[in-house]
Amino acid sequence: MKRILTLAILAVLVFTSACSATNTATTGNTQAPLITIAPVPTIKTNIPTTAPKAAPTTAPKTWQQVITFEGSSIKTTQKFTIDSDNWRIKWSTTPGKLGDMNFQIYINDASGSPVGVAANIIGKGNDESYMTDTGEFSLMINTAQNYSIVVEQEK
Repeated sequence: MKRILTLAILAVLVFTSACSATNTATTGNTQAPLITIAPVPTIKTNIPTTAPKAAPTTAPKTWQQVITFEGSSIKTTQKFTIDSDNWRIKWSTTPGKLGDMNFQIYINDASGSPVGVAANIIGKGNDESYMTDTGEFSLMINTAQNYSIVVEQEK
């Protein structure tokens, strides 16, 4: 029985020693932990103390008049220059002495070649047509009605 008790105590001591060895290391007369926890490093940030400056705002674009035409007969206008990629032709027409007639506006490039039609009606009306080309243009107006035409570009 003493032998069994001795073996049991010895087993407990070996088990305790094994468990202790996995968690600590012996240095001299003291035990030091095998795992050390490093201190948490200080993180430095470059966060500004003031709010960032807003991006400069650009002024909103507005419509600027380029040229106007008024009349009551067929004509090709003088050339005008457009340097914006957004421009329009605003027009209005009313019948003349001969009553309701055709009213047509053709847009020509610098060489005189047609690049668009801004208006094509009979009788009274008004509207606007938009273009996106830049360069030199003229208008060919085909009518015997009274008309007013304004060319504007967005800048």
